[in-house]
Amino acid sequence: MGLIDPNTSDGRVIFFLPWQGHTIAGTTDSPTQVTENPLPKEEEIQWILNEVRRYLSEDIKVRRGDVLAAWSGIRPLVRDPSANDTAGLVRSHMLYVSPGKMITIAGGKWTTYRNMAEETVDLAIQEFNLQPRNECVTTTTKLIGSHGYTENLYVKLVQNFGLDASVARHLARDYGDRAWTVCTMADPTGQRFPLFGNRLSPLHPYIDGEVRYAVRNEYACTVVDVLARRTRLAFVNAQAAKDAIPAITRIMAKELGWNQEQQDKEIQDAETFLQAMGLPSSLAHAGDTMTLASPAVMATSRQPAPVYEEVSMRYSQGLFHPDELGRYLAIFSEYDRQGTGKIERQELGMMLTSLGLNVPSVQLEAAESQLHVEQLNQLEFEQFLDILGYLKEGMYEATNPAKFKRIPIHRSGGGV
Repeated sequence: MGLIDPNTSDGRVIFFLPWQGHTIAGTTDSPTQVTENPLPKEEEIQWILNEVRRYLSEDIKVRRGDVLAAWSGIRPLVRDPSANDTAGLVRSHMLYVSPGKMITIAGGKWTTYRNMAEETVDLAIQEFNLQPRNECVTTTTKLIGSHGYTENLYVKLVQNFGLDASVARHLARDYGDRAWTVCTMADPTGQRFPLFGNRLSPLHPYIDGEVRYAVRNEYACTVVDVLARRTRLAFVNAQAAKDAIPAITRIMAKELGWNQEQQDKEIQDAETFLQAMGLPSSLAHAGDTMTLASPAVMATSRQPAPVYEEVSMRYSQGLFHPDELGRYLAIFSEYDRQGTGKIERQELGMMLTSLGLNVPSVQLEAAESQLHVEQLNQLEFEQFLDILGYLKEGMYEATNPAKFKRIPIHRSGGGV
């Protein structure tokens, strides 16, 4: 179930929709220059985050690092040729018949493509006095993959191919009865279980067979085609999509006969493209994984000391470079004089100074208030990191966002 608020803090529309095991939140609407891959604007992301926080309980802290992907697009707004002013902007779609009887359809959105086609054909029938053989049939035409689909299809995939259950659910949901074909293109895992379906990312259920299916059956020609136009990995997690590039490139190179030069180009193009999906430019051509030290469990006063362990972590879900985490752990351990896994909150300012962070007291107080720790005497490491993350993101500025131009609800465009 989703949620929509047609009248946010500044009069815009925001929605939340469950999708691919995640939640999509959006959208914004602002002028832009026409580019092939428009980049999401940081101020727009921060506005969405601020609106999201209004709907969540206070104990849930939504951070910038929780945004796994962010993207933007250019809406195909058109002007009605028969209108005399800018009020003629069409925010759905428009049909126009020229003096020479050429029919043009413009605007619209993916969600209404079938209706747009029906209206265009109906207009052609009317303008040229055509005699249709029958009424429109696309309202009841089944989509590819739906003919043999059942709710229990994923169970049969698990039984017949030894797939992981989450992979089987994903394939059944996204491909319908074509999931059988996808599974026949999956390589053995070499494990006792699952038997087939090597994941492109350990974090998500996309597998190698989908890449081959995209090439052989869906005309995928580039790595970006697979990441963003056949699967939805780039939309779900930009960092995971980057991590999957080498595996996808190897499979496609074998399928399409790419030489090393072409493979290098595909990798470069895909990494550059992912910047338009929210991947920081500093990471677009960086290493795959970060390993950092993090407290496993902070000890209570009855335990001798906190235990630290190495944890593999994706940057898309974190705010700090491993070197930063090392410094923060060191300073926290230094001020954790009793070995309880806690520091005195009143010493927080001195700790920040030791880290070379000159944070004005008003900003530190804003961070403590926003994170609801201002009444605590002691802070755990996670709370210490929350404050550092708050300050690093500049969220103290985002809590007083600049005024946005108010957009009337009826002009928001609606839809997704």
